Amino acid sequence: MSNLKLWKDDKYKRFWDMTSVSLLALCIYCEARGEGLEGQRAVAGVIINRLKGKPDLYQGTVKNVILHCYQFSWLNPDDAEFPMACNLADRLKDGVAPHSNYNDCLAIAREFLAGRQTCDAIKDATLYYNPKVATKPNWDFSKLELVAHIGNHVFYRERE
Repeated sequence: MSNLKLWKDDKYKRFWDMTSVSLLALCIYCEARGEGLEGQRAVAGVIINRLKGKPDLYQGTVKNVILHCYQFSWLNPDDAEFPMACNLADRLKDGVAPHSNYNDCLAIAREFLAGRQTCDAIKDATLYYNPKVATKPNWDFSKLELVAHIGNHVFYRERE
């Protein structure tokens, strides 16, 4: 069994109940709605890269990548974005039309999950953060290689 710790509390049920494409779109929206399309594609690319790079850890599912504890700040229960994400997930379940920016994220999610799109700018990056809004992650940067700056995000991959 893997050591993957997933969000499983009742408040996360709404996210587990979403389709993979809807959850990926929500993740792109929450992480990069203020970015351009390239930044949104880069976030999708990181999620797909994590899945492809460690399929056994994530048991082959995008949901496990996204709902892995403390990987995406908007899912942290104490994050200011968490209530907005819960509200949006509930509205989507109820069939309420989301913001047009979410629809862009949904189109990106569909293309990435179908394998029809990648983000060459980030290569095989599996990590990123926004230094304007987040504290510097507790990563071992000596084991990481800077891959790209896209919008407000900085992307990294593990050194070979």
